[in-house]
Amino acid sequence: MGIKRVMDVLLYAPAELTPAERMVLVAIGENTRDDDLRAETWPGFNAAVLAERTGLTGRGSLKSALQRLAKRGLEVRIPITVGKDGRPLYAVPGKQCRYRFPQLEGEASTSPRSEGEVTTSPGEVRTSPKGRSQPPQARSGPPPTPHPSTPPHPSARPEPSGPPEDPTDTQPQQDRHLADAIQFLENLPTPWTVGPRTASAMAADLAEMTDRQGWALDDELVTKLTEKPEGIRNHSQILRIRIGDLPKRIGRPKPTPIRQLPPWCGTCADGAPAARREGALRQIYDDHGNARPCPKCHPTQTSHAA
Repeated sequence: MGIKRVMDVLLYAPAELTPAERMVLVAIGENTRDDDLRAETWPGFNAAVLAERTGLTGRGSLKSALQRLAKRGLEVRIPITVGKDGRPLYAVPGKQCRYRFPQLEGEASTSPRSEGEVTTSPGEVRTSPKGRSQPPQARSGPPPTPHPSTPPHPSARPEPSGPPEDPTDTQPQQDRHLADAIQFLENLPTPWTVGPRTASAMAADLAEMTDRQGWALDDELVTKLTEKPEGIRNHSQILRIRIGDLPKRIGRPKPTPIRQLPPWCGTCADGAPAARREGALRQIYDDHGNARPCPKCHPTQTSHAA
């Protein structure tokens, strides 16, 4: 298991990576063969395994993360073949795409990545292709700088520019952001609410789009994602599309002081206990599934404001 490469992700991966992109690098790093100088993953590690390890099981979510990594210069896919136009092909019917761990900027390379490159230490006897041992040839001029053949000491890693980032500070924040996105999706009003597996698959995209477009996981986002419910049959599919097409938030209001939630009436939100702590869930529905704020306990009802 490539523990070293998992640590390289934490230490050297670009700070602007999304949680989904970072999870892809971690999953590939921990499944990289330690004895492979090309940093390729195990033969059985394919797209299905990668999707399962990262939780990016939603339609197109893994493909999108891989394409974004490639645009950042961190191509992890090994081309299956080359098309007529000379471009590499990563999807060919009947064949599985393989993966390799990319070279990260600032990463201390412990072995040559290029195929066929051979390194020898000074005075080492080298074997020719025909099997005869050959002593090192005398060279004129200054000797070339030898390539390191042993892993450098941890203290020899290049110092990053600027103050070092503590991965223990950023990773928990990303994990909390994903956890908040999952909870948000599971607590959407009926019929938009989703189960834990679907919420986990959508959470990375929701976290990325809210950060990019300036949204918060609040009542306004609930209203935006669940608007115009008339005629919709597959709410989960429409929710996924709306998350991917989330527009920029216009005129984002300043944070308002938190008000004390009025007591929950116990009957709205189809009796879901989560409505006790989530005011946005306090909705009542007519026979057609249309929602409106509960007049008894919804926080927007001024008569109940604290």
